[in-house]
Amino acid sequence: MELSTHDVAEISVQPITPDSLTRLAGSGSGLFYSARWLGVLVAHYGFRLWQTTDAEGGYMLFAEGRGVLGPKLISLPFSDYTLPPLSPGMLPRHLAALRRQFPHTPLHFKCAGLFASLQQLESLGAPVSVACLHRIPLNGQPAPPMSASFLRGVRKALRGGLRAQCSHSEESLLQFYRLYYRLRTEKLGLIPQPFSFFQRVWEQFIKTGEGFIYEVRQQEEVLASAIVLRSGEALYYKWGCSATDRLRLRPNNLLFWELIRKAAGMGCPFLDLGLSDLDETRGLIRFKSSMGGQQSPIWSWSLYPEGYPLELEQKFKGMVSQLAHIVVSNRLEPAQTQAFSQALYPLFV
Repeated sequence: MELSTHDVAEISVQPITPDSLTRLAGSGSGLFYSARWLGVLVAHYGFRLWQTTDAEGGYMLFAEGRGVLGPKLISLPFSDYTLPPLSPGMLPRHLAALRRQFPHTPLHFKCAGLFASLQQLESLGAPVSVACLHRIPLNGQPAPPMSASFLRGVRKALRGGLRAQCSHSEESLLQFYRLYYRLRTEKLGLIPQPFSFFQRVWEQFIKTGEGFIYEVRQQEEVLASAIVLRSGEALYYKWGCSATDRLRLRPNNLLFWELIRKAAGMGCPFLDLGLSDLDETRGLIRFKSSMGGQQSPIWSWSLYPEGYPLELEQKFKGMVSQLAHIVVSNRLEPAQTQAFSQALYPLFV
């Protein structure tokens, strides 16, 4: 990614002020470049945001956060991917300009294959990891054909008396977090985001009508819950969880069946199902495909300054993981882990 001084000088690197953050609303670059989403990151974790801009108006957004060895630049924390509004050929120049301004800071970049092909991004080198994105194309029409097994699960859920409903209430947010906390700690063995983060999401999106909580209940018991956010005309399934001891009733099949119908009824061009890790979530990938999700790649790159002590960073990250494991393995109540979640969760980005 060696470029001339002239090439890099054409790219400006500026901090994002509250005014410029507001102007990003409606930019057409999807959820993760929206002012509401960036507002959550700034308000909750205190990230400082930076924008690179070229002469044609193309731009990229990065957050300056704290790693185990100091500052790091991320595009963007807790975001499934990015779709920067610029031409693929300009991307290396933007990254080079950012590295010139922050010569001693690691840079982590995540990009969806919807933005460019891997061949177009070959100057970045090989990605350090690959995940996948599923989207269900709608354009106001019913979803593409679903698998027979997915539809059987929907029918089983309906026969079992399960019902799906949309909610905007704080009580539903609490119900979501109880399931989310259990899923992260008991099944996945991972530290969860703190509840206060989801309160920020509720305030920025759900309370203002730009999102909702979709849940499946059997009588009054919540069996599955999902936080769905809206950006532009599209819906984004961002977080989901379910009661692991009730999966045989197929609550997730019903949740997505009804969510897809709702998105189509709203005239959404697509329902975004988010990121799935290729190594750890094969079952999730099959499930998203079974409901009509179309798969595309998400690539990640990590660019380190020359001489950066990467081996030491890995050791420190291992220590943080051990601490998180101690917190999770002791099966603490959610209220007892919030301080740990707030401090440790950003270090895993």
